[in-house]
Amino acid sequence: MALLCAAALLGGCATGRPLTDRYVELVGEYRGLLRTGDKTYPVMTHFRFNKNGVLQGVYTFAEGTNNVTGVLYDFRNASDDSVDCAWHDDYGIGILKLKFSDDLRRFTGRWGTNGKVFPGCSWDGFRFKSGIEKTIEVPPLPEPEDEIY
Repeated sequence: MALLCAAALLGGCATGRPLTDRYVELVGEYRGLLRTGDKTYPVMTHFRFNKNGVLQGVYTFAEGTNNVTGVLYDFRNASDDSVDCAWHDDYGIGILKLKFSDDLRRFTGRWGTNGKVFPGCSWDGFRFKSGIEKTIEVPPLPEPEDEIY
């Protein structure tokens, strides 16, 4: 189950509305926990705007002695306080659904693959730093072989 959830971590994003201006305040570094069924990993999640003004993210979690780094992209409003996005790392691609506190200082989320989130696969964070380095360079993403929405 842990491997299934870990593979699910990097999936695609559900369709939704473009981000509202409110999410400009997301920029920063968040520390939290990534749960993959029966395993929990510390995770650092960074939200930034790329040089084209598009919100993207980078995350890193420690798996034993290895660090796994991935990217977050294709952010969409799901509701007034929630966004959906896609993730991509060594395990694959998937969907991440995040719900933010009113002040955008905390989030809770669920993740999965093939457009579905999995029970026991959660991702949360609290803002550790904000407004630092407003832009990031995200490596080019490979084209998914299958539709992820």
